[in-house]
Amino acid sequence: MALVQAMVHAAHLAQVAVRRDMVPDGPAGLHPFRTVGHALDDIVSRRLLSGNPEIYRDIQFDNPHVGPMLDRFIAHLTQLRRQVAAGDEAARQAMREALLDAGADYFGAGELAAGSHAFEQLGYLMADLDEPRFLGVYLPGDRPGALRALLSVFEARGISLESIHSSRTPQGDLHFRIGFDARVDEAALSAAARAIEDGNIGRVIDRGN
Repeated sequence: MALVQAMVHAAHLAQVAVRRDMVPDGPAGLHPFRTVGHALDDIVSRRLLSGNPEIYRDIQFDNPHVGPMLDRFIAHLTQLRRQVAAGDEAARQAMREALLDAGADYFGAGELAAGSHAFEQLGYLMADLDEPRFLGVYLPGDRPGALRALLSVFEARGISLESIHSSRTPQGDLHFRIGFDARVDEAALSAAARAIEDGNIGRVIDRGN
């Protein structure tokens, strides 16, 4: 747990601390420059900081293996700092061998390929979730034909879907987030939202611009 919890949390908390030091006006200052990797790290950091701080404090302090793990973590960062400070070709090669090549060998080609593909999929998902025009709809849990009925509402009005993602609440309700192209007619989208509720197909709970 020192590796799968404490190290991950420590890395993200330290990143936030550095950002506070270097971008004091707030996280929005980095948004124009963000990459998928940055955005994913940002999500994890916000998830940690939105939770119970005592839990995350205790994860660091109550596990006797966290201290040695942090020593190793800091040692690798310190070595990287020395190499960056040196800046010559020997330091660049040493960094590549110690962190990039050795890390790639540790995972192996198959795991690297799978991880790269998963990263691309997460990037697609994040792009979908950034779509400003969307509907969030709850459907009754496990009712046969519910999704078909929902999709027929859009088909009947000539509305093309840009994306669709689903999740399930603890109560069993299916939640769909449906994204649309910005060119979709607003009146048609409003009519679709009304039809979903008036036809008892589902409940519209959220709507983008």
